[in-house]
Formats: sequence, C-alpha cells, structure tokens
Amino acid sequence: MGLLDGIEKLINEHGSATILKERIALANDKYAVIEAKNKVLQSENEALRLDNGKLNEQVRNLEERLVQFHADDLSLKYGVYWDKNGNPFCPKCKTPTSQVKWATYVNRKSMA
Repeated sequence: MGLLDGIEKLINEHGSATILKERIALANDKYAVIEAKNKVLQSENEALRLDNGKLNEQVRNLEERLVQFHADDLSLKYGVYWDKNGNPFCPKCKTPTSQVKWATYVNRKSMA
C-alpha cells in the first residue's frame, strides 16, 4: 500500500498544482482588468477635480462682480444695505440676502 499511496499522492499534488496555476492566472487577469479600470477612474477623477476648481473660481469671480455691481446702488438703513428695489444686502459683505416680494408695494407707496 505504501507504493500506491505515494503514486496517488503524487497524482493529487500534480493535479492540484495545475488547478492552482489556473486559479492564479485567472486572479492575475482579473487584477489586470481592475488596475486598468482604476487608471481610467483616476484620470477621470483628476479631470473632474480640475473642472471643479475652475468652476469654484468662476463662482467666486461672479460673486465679487455681483457685490461690486450692487455696492454703488446700496443705501444703509436699519443696519442693513438696501437696493432701489427693496432687496436687503448683508451689511458686512454686501451680498444679497434674499429677494423681497413686497418691494413693488414699497415702491408704490413711496411714489404716492
């Protein structure tokens, strides 16, 4: 029995090595596909970060232009800046806080 056990063990080990080799090759193929996808996603992420930075800069520039545009037409009353339409602006940074729907009513009363 010792001789047959040795041959059976040799056959099992050789078969396991072949199966193991196939599994390792499959894992390597899957890893290569994942690595390729990762590179694509990283480059896409970098492009989106650059676009986001540009858009944030544009928003800041537009906000500054809006403040400068309204800064000349504002008047200070009750500790708040107001434009000619009755819209309030922040007393610190002079950005619009909200739009007031009753501005037309105020304008009508002041005209009368």
